[in-house]
Amino acid sequence: MRVLKSVADAPLDLIEAAERLRRFKNQLVHGIEVPDAEFINAQTLELRSVVERTRQLIAPKSGPASKRTTKKSSHRRNEEGP
Repeated sequence: MRVLKSVADAPLDLIEAAERLRRFKNQLVHGIEVPDAEFINAQTLELRSVVERTRQLIAPKSGPASKRTTKKSSHRRNEEGP
């Protein structure tokens, strides 16, 4: 939550949605009653939206998307044979 608030471009509605999700999480973990399935599904959709919007917010603004490179295995067959 603090990280999202520290992002200068974070819109207020995104911060408020993240705060609502935090309260929902606390209700699930510490609450006496379990919310109904419809409310849980709605919060799941909200979480997906917040995650996507946050990704867009922190993504690099210019240039192509960076790709992770992995080191290829150096196991090669001996070309001369056994």
